[in-house]
Amino acid sequence: MKFLHAMRCALLRLVGFLYFALALCSACGAASVQVTPSLQTVASGSVASIDLQLSGLVAGTAVGTFDVFVDFEPAVLHYLGTSFGSGLDVLGLGDIQQAVAVAPGRVQVFEVSLDSQADLLAMQPSSFRLATLSFSTMVAHGGSAISLVGNAFGDQTGSPLAISLVNGVVTVSAVPEVNARVLALTGLATLMLWTRQRRSRLPN
Repeated sequence: MKFLHAMRCALLRLVGFLYFALALCSACGAASVQVTPSLQTVASGSVASIDLQLSGLVAGTAVGTFDVFVDFEPAVLHYLGTSFGSGLDVLGLGDIQQAVAVAPGRVQVFEVSLDSQADLLAMQPSSFRLATLSFSTMVAHGGSAISLVGNAFGDQTGSPLAISLVNGVVTVSAVPEVNARVLALTGLATLMLWTRQRRSRLPN
């Protein structure tokens, strides 16, 4: 079992490295949305948060809408919720956004800007956070790929926008347990020190 677990972790690390390499390549080409951090290790029982980070928009182009599936391993992670960035709401007046678990291991994240084309082009940065998704861990140790599936991306006019997607990996590590022998020795050493100090205070 330990060998299989070690092999699984090594495979996940390899997949994560490949995702990271793809992220580097995508930075040289078209705009991309990538899972950030691409490689993340969290302790069992803690919360894992991943960003959907958009980068590489060229001048004269803005994102007006996006619709993407975020896939994960439901036996390892449990979806908690999503917070959206402000890149599609540059004036802070609100937009249309939704994040919902549509199936075990799949969350649909959707947003449509209500800002004008001129405001998006003038105020939207070339790189920004689309959304942050949070997950609780379901196992003591294991791993889950975080895979993006693009349904649609549209520019400031609503026309289709070519976006490359870069995935990531979340690894769950067991919280190390304190050895009972170490605890016993620590307690014994503390007791001996206390006894010695007490004896030194007694009158001869």
